[in-house]
Amino acid sequence: MATTPRMAPTVAQLQKIIRYRFTNASLLWEAMQAPGSIVRAGEITSAAVGDGGAPLERHSVGFHRVPDGNKRLAVVGDVALKMALVEEWYVGGGTRERASRIVSDIGSNASLVQVGRRHGLERFINKHPAQQGAVEPITMAGTVEAIFGAVYLDSGMSSVTHVMRTLGLMPRLVRKIVRDGAADPFVKKKGGERSGHDDDNVVVVVAAAADTVVATAGVS
Repeated sequence: MATTPRMAPTVAQLQKIIRYRFTNASLLWEAMQAPGSIVRAGEITSAAVGDGGAPLERHSVGFHRVPDGNKRLAVVGDVALKMALVEEWYVGGGTRERASRIVSDIGSNASLVQVGRRHGLERFINKHPAQQGAVEPITMAGTVEAIFGAVYLDSGMSSVTHVMRTLGLMPRLVRKIVRDGAADPFVKKKGGERSGHDDDNVVVVVAAAADTVVATAGVS
């Protein structure tokens, strides 16, 4: 039987990974609850009693009930993720089509799953009791989004951008002029970064500590 994560050590380790300290740590704990997970009694307030002495809710974080696990936070985080990417695009210029591609590529489930696994988030997720083995991709992607949602609710967009940069999900848009319209091959750079050119002479570089996500975004 899998061991259920405990709140205090989970929050402490996660805060080190994302390099952000929560004011309301229960938000981060909620982000780690997969749908259908069972929260350990005594870890958080889950013993509220209604009329007749029956428990009001088994899945709860503080006084906030979370019957759907981290799904509600993931909705907030999905919007915050997209907003952070679009803000970065707006400051850097570019077409609306390029903004759409940036959000589609970097905000995709595949990208989020890669980031979650690279940073070892799987061991912190409180899974559904029936789920055995590795965390499913959809659960991992939702958990990464839920982390962004927790950060946003705790202190706003600037902190979301900071955490995205820490995890390697915030792009740098690099413009290059390629002679005769020829596209250069991807080039390995220092610090685990990769850059290069697509057919429109634009590349999105996503810097990360280890494996690097590279997504191209064309200019029309």
